[in-house]
Amino acid sequence: RPEPGDRGRRRAVSAPLGAVLVRRLAADVPEFRPDYPLTLVLEELADALADRGPAGAGNLGPRAFAWVERIAASGDPALEELVTVSFLEAFADGGLGRRLAGPATLRLAAEADADMIDPSWR
Repeated sequence: RPEPGDRGRRRAVSAPLGAVLVRRLAADVPEFRPDYPLTLVLEELADALADRGPAGAGNLGPRAFAWVERIAASGDPALEELVTVSFLEAFADGGLGRRLAGPATLRLAAEADADMIDPSWR
């Protein structure tokens, strides 16, 4: 149940509990995709950066975007799709993104469906 002021935001789940839940999901849903936890990680990273904003991101922003850039530049279409769907679509501050993203991440943003990512990526 959200507390006053939460405005419906998700709360972080502790890493050990999160790992247990992911194992349960994998056991209970055999069709569970092996890369699903990475989609959650990328979405949470996007949320963490957005929550902090440009001033609060500090050195987390450049480090996080460098990590995303390595995935975006992998040349693997499945990983590129993962960056687009799980990070770019979740990260709603394209202005900050354009300042911090590398060339491969910016390429994916340019190729993404314009209706799916924040207009400030353009």
